[in-house]
Amino acid sequence: MVQKWEYMTWLVAHGHMDSSDYDQHRGGRVKIINGGPIVKDWTHGATLDAWLKQAGSEGWELVQAYIPAGRHSWSGGVRMAEEASDAFYIFKRPTS
Repeated sequence: MVQKWEYMTWLVAHGHMDSSDYDQHRGGRVKIINGGPIVKDWTHGATLDAWLKQAGSEGWELVQAYIPAGRHSWSGGVRMAEEASDAFYIFKRPTS
C-alpha cells in the first residue's frame, strides 16, 4: 500500500533587524496558513517556535523551508539594515 500524505503551507513574516519590529517578530510569525486569510492578530500572536511545537504535536513534519536571502541597505560599504522578508514553510503528515 502506498502512503498518502496531506500537506500544509505557512507564510511566515520576519521583521527588520534594525527596528523594534525585529524584536516583535523574533523568529518570525505565522501570517497565512494554506493560502487562506491572514491569521487573526498574527503580529502579536504566538511566535514561530510555538507554532512549530504545535504542528509537531499534531503529527506535522517540516519538509521544506524557503527563506529568501534578505535584501540589505548599504552606505559607504557598511551594511546599515536588512529588509524584512517572508518565508514559506511546507509540512506533511500521513493521512489516516
